[in-house]
Amino acid sequence: MASIRKRADKWQARVHRKDHNPVVKTFNTKADAIKWSRNIESQLDLGTFAPKETMPRLRPMLERYVAEVTPTKKGE
Repeated sequence: MASIRKRADKWQARVHRKDHNPVVKTFNTKADAIKWSRNIESQLDLGTFAPKETMPRLRPMLERYVAEVTPTKKGE
């Protein structure tokens, strides 16, 4: 279930599910917050939502670049 609340001059949408961490995002309009929360809820229902922790992180990508690509560069 999503909850929409006003924080200062912005709107915060928070989607809670039993087996997932809360997903939170802030918007300028209430309509945008509602639209986003419905989209996230449908993704959670379909099982297509990819939480942040499953996305690749920047540090491992940069370390791999330094190890594999940088040695091939002229100024290594």
